[in-house]
Amino acid sequence: MTIAELVHTKQSAVAWLVRREGRWFGIVFVPDNGVSVMPGAKAEIVRILRETEKETCLPFRIVEGVDGIAATDPQWDGSSTFVCANPACPEVHDVHEMVATNLIRRALRPAALALQL
Repeated sequence: MTIAELVHTKQSAVAWLVRREGRWFGIVFVPDNGVSVMPGAKAEIVRILRETEKETCLPFRIVEGVDGIAATDPQWDGSSTFVCANPACPEVHDVHEMVATNLIRRALRPAALALQL
């Protein structure tokens, strides 16, 4: 079963370990709870995920990288790439990379705003 199928069928929780700008993030999809993002050391994220798996009796699939993460977006059309909507940017982008980047940015936004106050 692919990662996207695991997300769509809600048969498993899925955690993506993603490295951005020298930091590790765990992007976690739990059926019926949605997506959350946790920053931290890679080993610590994996430890927390394994503990959560034991406590919830819900199987976790841990993926290093972003493969299949676009499946967490209900509007995803199944494509692996998209053309940027910005007319000044004619590039084709990887949809999974973009979803991961957007989720991390959203998760960091409250912390960034708090630092500015």
